[in-house]
Order: sequence, then C-alpha cells, then structure tokens
Amino acid sequence: MLEKLLNDILLPAEAFIWGWPMLILLLGVGIYLGFLLRWVQFFKLPQAIKRALPTKKNNHGDGDISHFEALMTALSATVGTGNIAGVATAVVAGGPGAIFWMWMSGLLGMGTKYTEALLGVHFRIRNKRGERDGGPMYYIRDGLNMPLMASFFALAMIIGAFTVGNMIQSNSIVTGLHTALAIPEETITKDAFMLGTGIIIMMVAGIVMLGGVKRIAHTASAIVPFMILLYLAAGSFILIENSDKLLGILGTIFSEGILSVQALIGGAVGEMVRSGLSRGVFSNESGMGSAPIAAAAAKTDHPVMQAKVSMTQTFIDTIIVCTFTALIILCTGLGSSGLNGAPLTTEAFTQGLGIQVSGYNLGGLVVALSLTFFAFSTIIGWGLYGEKSVIFVFGERAVFAYRTIYVGVILVGASLKLETVWSLGAIAVGLMVVPNVIALFMLAPKARALTKDYFKHQQDGKYEVKPFFHE
Repeated sequence: MLEKLLNDILLPAEAFIWGWPMLILLLGVGIYLGFLLRWVQFFKLPQAIKRALPTKKNNHGDGDISHFEALMTALSATVGTGNIAGVATAVVAGGPGAIFWMWMSGLLGMGTKYTEALLGVHFRIRNKRGERDGGPMYYIRDGLNMPLMASFFALAMIIGAFTVGNMIQSNSIVTGLHTALAIPEETITKDAFMLGTGIIIMMVAGIVMLGGVKRIAHTASAIVPFMILLYLAAGSFILIENSDKLLGILGTIFSEGILSVQALIGGAVGEMVRSGLSRGVFSNESGMGSAPIAAAAAKTDHPVMQAKVSMTQTFIDTIIVCTFTALIILCTGLGSSGLNGAPLTTEAFTQGLGIQVSGYNLGGLVVALSLTFFAFSTIIGWGLYGEKSVIFVFGERAVFAYRTIYVGVILVGASLKLETVWSLGAIAVGLMVVPNVIALFMLAPKARALTKDYFKHQQDGKYEVKPFFHE
C-alpha cells in the first residue's frame, strides 16, 4: 500500500522533472557554452586525450590524484548500467534515430562537462585533512554567493548517491549475476544468493571507501580501463562479424535522426528525440554536477588542464561505449524483439558471440561481468560524491557515519525491488541538474575568461586571470 502511494507521487514527479523543459534547458546551456567557449570540446579534443594519458608529465601540480585518476574516478560513476540498460531502452522507445540524438547530447555535453570541471577546480578548497574539495556546491556558494542553493544541491547529491549510485547498482549486480549464472533454485535460493553477493559487495566497497579519495581513485584506475576494454573487445568481435550491416545501420540512424528535427513538437518522432537525449544525459551525467567533484581533486597547474581531461569522459561514455551497445543491438536485429533494458543487451551479445564456455554463453557472461564491474565502480564513485557533499553540509565529523550507512545500504539494495528507488533517484538527480545548470550559465563568463587566458599563455604560463579562486 505504501509503495503504491509513493509510486503515485514519485512517478508523475519524475516524468515532470525529466520532461522536455529539462532536456531543452540542458541542450540550451550546452549550445550557449559551445558558442561562448568556441567549441573547445571539438578543437581541443586531441590535446585533451593526450593530457589524460597516465604519464609523469601529466602527474604534477597541486592536488591529490593525477589527471588520469580523476578521469577514471569520474568514469567509474558514469560508465554503468546506463551504457547497457539505458541505451537498450532508448533503442526500443525511439528506434535507431534515438541514437543520433544520444550523440547530440554527448557532443554538447562535452562542453558542459568541460565547464563543470573548470569551475570545480577553480573554486576548490583545501579541507582539514589536507585534501582538495570542490564541485557545484563550492562554485555556487563562492562564485554566486548562494549558500542555500549550494546546500540544496549537496543534499540532492546525497540522496542520489544512496539511490542511483548505491542501491540500484548493487541490485543490478546481484540480479545480473543470478540471471547469467542460471543457478538452480535447489542449489541455492535466489534470496540467499542475493544476500550473500550483497555482503561481498558491501565488504569490498567498505574496504575501498575507508581509504578515501586516493584509494577510490587507485581502484577506479585499475577497474575502469579493464572493464571498458573488455566490453569493447567483445563488442568489436560482434561488429566485425556484422560489418556488412554497419553502413546501412549508420545511414538509418542519421536519416531518422535528421528527419525527426521537423517533428520535435510531439508524436512518435518526438519520443525518439526525447528518449535519445534523456538516455544520453543519464549515461554521461553532463550537467548533473557529479564529475567536478572528482575533477577538483586532480593535480593540476591550471583548471583548464583538468577541464580538457574531464570532457573526454563524456566522449568515452556516450560516443564510444554507448555507440557500441546500440550498434550491437541493431546489428543483431533485436530492437523489436520485445526485450528491453539489460536483458535486451544481454541477448544481443549472446546471439552476437554465440560461443559456449563450460555450458555458459560467452556473450551473456561478458555482459554480466561488465555490468558487475560497471555497477561496482559506480558504487565507489558515487560514494565519493556523497561523502564530499556530506562534508559540505554536515562537516568532517559526519564522514564516518556516512560511510557506515552508505556501505550498509548496499546490502539493502541487493535484497529489494527498486521501482520506487529508481523514481526517487531520478528526481534527486533532476534536482541536482537545475541549480548546477543555472550556475554554469551564470558563471560562463568566468569560464570563458579562464579558457581564453589559458590558451593565450599556454606556452609561457604567465596567466593574467587568476587560475584558482582559493590559493
């Protein structure tokens, strides 16, 4: 009864928050930032990729973790169930044309991500433990002098961490593994499997989180590249096997996407645009304000250096990983099979690879393993975001209590049905987006001044605009 009552309240609220106004707001600000910053996400992308590489040259300056570790920490929170389940949902809801709009959200989102990270580093502070803290709560408070709106953002981030970043992810791990392993009920019941797996996840996540930002960054740097390369390697095999279909599929994506421009006001084509944009935003988190928290910890001599690295996060997540998922689903022809979400992606990999290993299909195992790593890395990434938000609102004294509760909630998520949690998480994330995007719009001139000055003095380092708000 209570769950039905909550759903009656939360589902309409979620639909309202993530309707056209939100998507138009995100796209509008993305276009504005693109023009204002002279489309830095396109012209400086090769330079950004070079800066992101884990070399000694890219590992100096004031901060706690390297550019690469900051990028991997942010990717750990973004590359997740959205890349597997979210893309599949977009294809089913909007058809191939939805992928075109997912690309548009990614390309514009790179500029948004750049600006977020730039401001996150510029307005960062040093906490009592000697670590760097930053993110939207700091550039809203110090850049706009709006402490109440900053606290509102931080509270929404904490709710998002417990829901989207925690319970939903732990549930995805246990259900995905149970389905992939097909364990007979007489061997171990589903409830017992979920409980046991949840305890393991809880213990490992607790060990990682106790080490703070540096251990989280080191763990993410080990997990994230491996899980992305595994997923892309398996996907490449399927795409090579279906290479004769790729040109036709790409043509359909572009033709349906471009033709849909004339029908944005509604109808089936309007759903194509909405589903592509919304799933792209949910996957790469551009505009949500989460990634700047990781970016603020990076060792860097200038905010623009880390901002360039951070924008590659959206490129990797949406333009590369999400595209692989979409093409594999379309190549296998399962977009209209009646399946949806993670089961659709799993079946596409299962049919695409078609290789049996010890009685298990390799494709299903790859998706289950990828989902496990994706979701676990999201748990620790969002755990960091929530912790930094707790520090902002409640102070350092609340860190131990937060970590204890956060780790305990992993077990709760592993054992529950999460329809209500999904809605609550989506609402929390939406409430993060609004103050963050307002701040990005209002602080865009500062981002432009820092960017212009950096590229003008990139060689001599004699910056005229003060790189850091707090020296």
